[in-house]
Amino acid sequence: MEKRIGVFDSGLGGLTVLKELIELMPEENYYVYGDTKNMPYGVRQEEDIRELTVDGYKKLTAMGIKALVIACNTATVHGLKAIQEITDIPVIGVIEPGVMSATECGCEKVLILATEATIKSGLIQRLLKEKNPSVEVEGIGAPEMVLAVENGQANTEEGRQIVYKYLDTKSIKPTCVMLSCTHFPALEHFIVDYFKEKGKEIKTINPARKCAELLQIELDKRGTLNKSEEKGNIEYFTSGDLENYKEIGNSILGKELIKEVKSI
Repeated sequence: MEKRIGVFDSGLGGLTVLKELIELMPEENYYVYGDTKNMPYGVRQEEDIRELTVDGYKKLTAMGIKALVIACNTATVHGLKAIQEITDIPVIGVIEPGVMSATECGCEKVLILATEATIKSGLIQRLLKEKNPSVEVEGIGAPEMVLAVENGQANTEEGRQIVYKYLDTKSIKPTCVMLSCTHFPALEHFIVDYFKEKGKEIKTINPARKCAELLQIELDKRGTLNKSEEKGNIEYFTSGDLENYKEIGNSILGKELIKEVKSI
């Protein structure tokens, strides 16, 4: 049996990355694991995040994967290098793709929305400055935005109010907003609405597309791209509530892709 692409996330946000993966590589087969039992990762200690991320990798590896996508910014910050040190398969995170996308867009004033752990690490801010020393950057840790998505509030008035509350705290006037938590593309419409109401057009940066492109390039280089013309298969796993994962997951995906979720 051909090995699959593993997609790991701390919760359900990684499904926004999965959407881009299957749009670009629909013929690939995927194992998707959301560690909802232990989310949110963004309020945990670094070592805890690292251990949970490595554990997620080991669980997916046991099923047979040819590549891993860490579809979580917080897990990428604290777990990517640890996994790369113990594996020979390609491991792609979402931090570098996001920075690449922001740089390619020519963003001069960047607002980063992420988890507290991602913002405190300073990694995205540093990488943006390395690419463009004149860029103005502000980061906002928004844990309640993560919970809004996990609680099914991505299209509710409660969700809108949570997003607006965080955006009201910004000090810069951004030209770009980086969605540096994989949950946040589900709230993108609220972010766009906020700035429109203030008469301002902004670019939103979703690292997921670039992440999918980089993975496709790497698999092609290694000769492990799936050449089948048939649509691939996706299996879903979670450490938490199965029905909640299925219900909220399908609302994020925008279609009934999740028929069954298994415990792991």
